[in-house]
Amino acid sequence: MINEGILMIATINLSSIIGIDPNQFDPATDVKEDFYVMDAFGVSRLIPPTNIIHRREVWNLDGTTSFESNARFVTWSDGSLQLLIENEAFGICEQDAQDIESYLFLRHEKGSYQSQGKISRKLMIMPSSVSSNSILTGFVDSMHKKLPGVRD
Repeated sequence: MINEGILMIATINLSSIIGIDPNQFDPATDVKEDFYVMDAFGVSRLIPPTNIIHRREVWNLDGTTSFESNARFVTWSDGSLQLLIENEAFGICEQDAQDIESYLFLRHEKGSYQSQGKISRKLMIMPSSVSSNSILTGFVDSMHKKLPGVRD
């Protein structure tokens, strides 16, 4: 995040309805697999495929590389912030973390650490509306299991 020309480092608290694919996205070999995350209560929750953040590295015509993603942060004219993943919109709640002494470090292969800066913001992601598909399908489906009917 950039605020008034200053790079601000933030942590993001992902909810149990969003996942980040650790592998680089390749449309030629993409297979939609079930994606599960462990919530704060130790329950494994199924994340809908539309709520998975993908990224890939692409080569530009000038020989440089850049990253593409299916997720975007959008700041609206009223100052509110949203995360858009494909067709799903998620609200962002920002909190100031200046009073907490937290820093981001990059770990190198040889075991050394390099400071990237102080974490100044905390972001929490939540569904932007109750009608979101991620609320109705992902959460409800992960909490309920279908059982066979009762027999006499």
